[in-house]
Amino acid sequence: MSFWKGFLSIFIDESPRTDLQISVKKMGEEYKKILEDSYFDEIFVATEYQKISHLLERYKFHSDRQLSTIFADIFAQMIQKTEMNFQDFVLIPTPMHWTRYWIRGFDTIGLIVKKISKITKIPHISLLKTKFSRRQLTLSREERLKNRKKIFSIKKIVKIPEKVLLFDDVLTTGSTINECAKVLKNAGVKEIIVCVLATNHK
Repeated sequence: MSFWKGFLSIFIDESPRTDLQISVKKMGEEYKKILEDSYFDEIFVATEYQKISHLLERYKFHSDRQLSTIFADIFAQMIQKTEMNFQDFVLIPTPMHWTRYWIRGFDTIGLIVKKISKITKIPHISLLKTKFSRRQLTLSREERLKNRKKIFSIKKIVKIPEKVLLFDDVLTTGSTINECAKVLKNAGVKEIIVCVLATNHK
């Protein structure tokens, strides 16, 4: 545990700060009941969407990249609070389509995951989004589930990891992370733990 505390204390001292108090919540079983088929093993959520929505808006739509440091810190604390050993895992962000990258100017989740990787020394790789999809928050539940079908694929990498920590910002229906998890499982990944900043699901 001292390993994590050492890294986090250094990181927090030099980083932008937030008063947000996180309490890691397991939601894997809950979402397995919601989804027709599930491909992840567990989901950890840091907080409620309402408590962090203003920060996410600044980060994603006003290009406040400094907030990536705060979000990486939250994720690092989440990893620590689970009290699980993730040193054999690989970090993977949910992918961003090139059109959204062009609009925002940076990969919002990818940047956070790179910073988490620096803190934890856990390696990271990325997936590839294959076609454009409408924003999940603007769609109905049924539309969201259909919107995520067959839009992800694996980039060509030397070796498929056996264990993965999959990161996203907001958990709604679970369709996005589940489709990513499906692609990973079909590629040979054995265990997938999802880490999400916030959910609007009660």
